[in-house]
Amino acid sequence: MFFSNRALSDDLLVSAASSLSTVMSELVIEFRRQSGDIDLATNFSGSGTLLRQIQRGAPVDVFISADTETMQRAVDMRLIDEETVTSIAGNKLVLVSTLGVESSGSTFDVLLNQSRSKIALGHPESVPAGRYAKLSMQSAGVWESIKGKLILTQNVRQSLDYVSRGEVDYAFVYATDATTRSNDINLLFEVATTEPISYPIGVVRDSSNKAAAKKFISFIKSARAREILVSNGFTVSGK
Repeated sequence: MFFSNRALSDDLLVSAASSLSTVMSELVIEFRRQSGDIDLATNFSGSGTLLRQIQRGAPVDVFISADTETMQRAVDMRLIDEETVTSIAGNKLVLVSTLGVESSGSTFDVLLNQSRSKIALGHPESVPAGRYAKLSMQSAGVWESIKGKLILTQNVRQSLDYVSRGEVDYAFVYATDATTRSNDINLLFEVATTEPISYPIGVVRDSSNKAAAKKFISFIKSARAREILVSNGFTVSGK
């Protein structure tokens, strides 16, 4: 977790879902190049954890969640300016396995058939990827049979680390995460989610630099930022 002691009025702190950590490094470089006088720091974690940080007074200017539910909670708690909220990207949920583990199959049966397997899953109460996966397994009628094999993680990148190091056999991660460790894991199949995976962005109501925060959101919706998102495997709307 990183919070800056911002001495300059034009510094921004963006708290973003862990699955955005790779693409955000490129976006930040491009934003700094274009804005010139605005510096930007980032803070990554599970969306629910980020929301709790904002609620407790963390000096965040912009919040990017990995689901609409967490963002709506932030709006309902009057932590985010609702008129600034917009979706910037989409993603897919996938099931992956560590190398050397049975990797055949395109349904949850691959998890049911492995009695001793360990499965990394972001905690459904605070990690959108975990909530998406839980809802999908509930819809398929396999949640009760699988939940005893779960190793709950603090964010989706921790799930990815576990499976890539062979500490668990399987993990639910985003498609964009899987591509960053393609040499260390097997991609099994895309998980059908009960709702689209969306990344909404919004300005924190107590931000001390709303003008710069809105400038960052405008940049994220620009053609150049959309190109960066797509090149990293995210989907964007046609608008």
